[in-house]
Amino acid sequence: MRLSCFQANQIEPQLLIDLTKIYNISLVQAQDLVEDANQALFVAMFNDRHIAACKIKKSGATAQLVDFTVRDLTRRRGVGKFLLSQLEQTLAAEGIRQVELTDPNQASIAAFAAAMGYTFDQHVWTKAL
Repeated sequence: MRLSCFQANQIEPQLLIDLTKIYNISLVQAQDLVEDANQALFVAMFNDRHIAACKIKKSGATAQLVDFTVRDLTRRRGVGKFLLSQLEQTLAAEGIRQVELTDPNQASIAAFAAAMGYTFDQHVWTKAL
């Protein structure tokens, strides 16, 4: 099966199971993500399993990517690069002009963000689309 990326519009049972492995998230928290107009949840899927996810908060022409996470078992295989590239294309099509990539553990995302063309400025990785 092919790797795919999409915005989750509803929480299905398998998505919830996989999100608990990625984020340790509850059903209520997951529902809030997909129902809030200012937020979105994008996931990457392979072999009928969700293997990466990113929460997005939109504000005007800026999107803040929060909790960009790839499951431990599938890291270093291009999944994060694919998910981020697809997110950037989708957000650009929606009129978003700047993306901010935030992570409480900056050290874990620094090399990845730099390789993807983001620049570090005041505790946030940013990229113009």
